[in-house]
Amino acid sequence: ACAWSCLAGQGGGEVQGTSYSGEACQIKAATEWCNLGAGGGGEADGQLHSSNDCYIKALSLDPKNACAWSSLAAKGGGEVKGKNYGSASCHSKAAAIWSSLVAEGGGEVGGRSYSREECKIKVATAWSHLGAHGGGKVNKENYSSKECYIKALSSDPRNACAWCNLAAEGGGQVDGQNYSTEQCRSKAATTWSCLAAEGGGVVDGQKYSRK
Repeated sequence: ACAWSCLAGQGGGEVQGTSYSGEACQIKAATEWCNLGAGGGGEADGQLHSSNDCYIKALSLDPKNACAWSSLAAKGGGEVKGKNYGSASCHSKAAAIWSSLVAEGGGEVGGRSYSREECKIKVATAWSHLGAHGGGKVNKENYSSKECYIKALSSDPRNACAWCNLAAEGGGQVDGQNYSTEQCRSKAATTWSCLAAEGGGVVDGQKYSRK
């Protein structure tokens, strides 16, 4: 990460025969910081860094790294470029970034390409997590918990956790159709059953086995 950061400071350069711009080097460095954070933190440039430190470092280099925002949210948030972000604020940032990518038909985050469908699943997870934190502001608009779950389900109707949480909110309208509490619970149960039949899967960003 430090090597890429240094190269970015020099405006970019060539690595193993490939030319990288300063921005590309920053993204590379941010990705390496994210990977270090995902591993629980570690040593870089002769210093020990916690997971939080790593995600903050990543975001100072690449503020469009939605994965880093989600990871920082899971750690309770932190200070990025002199501004404090709580968990909800981090999820808000992630939701805004993934939403933009959905509108663009997909794109890159942290050096990895995501299809539009993958971005829709990611943005649904961000919305669902934001709802679990009481809602918040995304792209300058405020959303309640219930509205967050509805946004999540509009992007990914297979998000069983969002259905359960919408049920707890008394149900709501998803893609023009009204769902009562019981109907939301039924949708959640059906989704879990389908995943069990498929041998498990990912819901709300978490892997679940068939059991």
